[in-house]
Amino acid sequence: MKNFISKINKFFNPLNIYKNLLSYKVKNIFIYSKFMWNIKFILFINYLRFIKKKKIILILREFPFVGIGDIIMMIPVLKEIKKIFSDYSIIFLASNDYGARNYDIAKRIPFFDFVLLRPLDFSLNVFLERYKNYFNLFNIIHKYDNIDFLPKIIANCIKLKISNNSSHDFQEGYKFKLKELEKALYYKKKFGDYIVFVDSAAKYKSKWPKKYWQKLIDFQSLSVILLGTMEDDKFNFKNCIDLRNKTTLHEAAAIIKESKLYVGSVSGLFWFTHIFNKTSIIINGGLENPIFTRHSKSYHFFSKINCSNCLDFFNKNQCDMKCMRIITPKMVNKKIKEILNQ
Repeated sequence: MKNFISKINKFFNPLNIYKNLLSYKVKNIFIYSKFMWNIKFILFINYLRFIKKKKIILILREFPFVGIGDIIMMIPVLKEIKKIFSDYSIIFLASNDYGARNYDIAKRIPFFDFVLLRPLDFSLNVFLERYKNYFNLFNIIHKYDNIDFLPKIIANCIKLKISNNSSHDFQEGYKFKLKELEKALYYKKKFGDYIVFVDSAAKYKSKWPKKYWQKLIDFQSLSVILLGTMEDDKFNFKNCIDLRNKTTLHEAAAIIKESKLYVGSVSGLFWFTHIFNKTSIIINGGLENPIFTRHSKSYHFFSKINCSNCLDFFNKNQCDMKCMRIITPKMVNKKIKEILNQ
């Protein structure tokens, strides 16, 4: 009997529940797991509300708004929320669509009090309807430009500090482990000042031709470190340090932090230039207007043609990628030289 009671107490212990939620693995997700996860999640929420006397802001990420940029661009907003609403706990509920990646990034952002990974078959609509009374302030936070998505009580306070015309404060918004910084410093010591190139992009229409990248690499006098993912064509670049698929996301971020310049399209790694206020050259093509992605030290190549700003992120049909092809390596290299000679 004592053993049974001990097991029950252990199961309902809020700290054990939280640890269990943190260690929740994608491979273990099935209907029974979803049911148990919901029970444990509500127990944990009640622990915060009634034992710790905390009010709660729950942040959800849903496909397709699950990218690295969506999480990083929350940082200035979260920073202000923590200042204004110190009695609130901010919980980030990562989805398993990109769960491991988003979960890992969110854990490095100190303004989240708790970061949880929810089940794959979790129904957002059912959850909102069932548990809407559990949260004092509750909404989905997207990028800071869309701050009106937040409840007005938050939005009005934050707008006093953050506006689209100001320099957004990302300082202290991301934590590195020592070994990640050491890897970046190793490359800096070995190769001196270096430029980071990122040729890969998740969006089909954000991809600059591979042969253009090779020409641009050949133009450089400084060392070039190539980051990102090795895509299907496995183009073998020459005259560069090719670290594609050879670093963790955080190691790549540290390498960007220590670089002289970042050159790439609008991809996941680009958003780290916001955190470090890193000088960057972005090849937008015609997919999306740079107004949605720029920061104070970014320069953008945007092609103004008839179909520009199409926002057709994944459709590969009926597009000759003219908006990318008309941005030549010589144009980009000219801008690189201007920046490096400043």
